[in-house]
Amino acid sequence: MKQHAIFYLIVTGLILAGLALTWMRYDQLDIPLIPRDQVPVWLIESRVDFAASGDSVLVSLSVPRNPPGFELLTEQSASPGYGFSMIEGQETRRGEWSIRQADGNQRLYYKAQFIPVSDRSASYRPQTPPAEPRQVLWQEPEATAASQLLGLAHSRSSTTASLTRELIREIASSEPDQNTALLLDGMTPTRLLIRLLNQAGIPAREAMGLRLEDARRNQSLTPLVDVFVDEEWQIFDPQT
Repeated sequence: MKQHAIFYLIVTGLILAGLALTWMRYDQLDIPLIPRDQVPVWLIESRVDFAASGDSVLVSLSVPRNPPGFELLTEQSASPGYGFSMIEGQETRRGEWSIRQADGNQRLYYKAQFIPVSDRSASYRPQTPPAEPRQVLWQEPEATAASQLLGLAHSRSSTTASLTRELIREIASSEPDQNTALLLDGMTPTRLLIRLLNQAGIPAREAMGLRLEDARRNQSLTPLVDVFVDEEWQIFDPQT
C-alpha cells in the first residue's frame, strides 16, 4: 500500500511539472497550446572566415541578446578545435572563439533561433543610462553647417525621438540643403547622424543590423543608429 502511494505521488509530481513547463513555454515564449497553431521561428546563421598565420587566435563576434519584439530560443556554435565562450557585458553580448595555434583558412559558425513575442509576453527591462557623449569638434565651415542643421531640426521637434527623425529626414533627403550637402561630403549618413546627436548631448552609436527576410542567404549587415530614448536604446534607420 505504501509503495502504491509513493508511485501515485511520483506520477502526480511529474504531471504537475509537465503542466508547469507547458504553461511557462506558453507564457514566456508564446508557444501555442492548441494543436496545429504555428509560431514562426527565425533561424539566423553567421559565418566568420579568415586566414590564420600560425599564431594564437581570438575571434570576437557581437551576438544578439533579446532584440525588441523577439526572444532568443536556442543558440550554438560550430568551431572544431576552438574553445568558445559567451561574454556577457553590461550593454553588449559577444561570442569569443580561441585557439592556441591555427594556420591557413579558418571558418567559424554561429547559429541562433528567435521567435516573435507579443506585448503580453514582452517584459520591460530598464537599461543603465550611458555616459555623456564626448564633445564633438568640427572645423569651419562644417561647425556652422552642423549648428544650423541642428537648429532647424530642434525647431521642428520636441523629443529625442522626433529630433532624430527630423535629422534623418534632412540627411536622407533626395535634395539636401547646402549645410547637409557640405557635411555629407566628408562622411556617411550614419556617421553624420551620430555626430549631430552627440553634439546635442544625446547618446548615439552605430549598430549593424540584419533584416529578417524569409529564405534569404548571404545577406550583408546594414548600418543602423542606436539612440538612447526614454531609458532604452532604440534603433533608427539613417536612410528612412
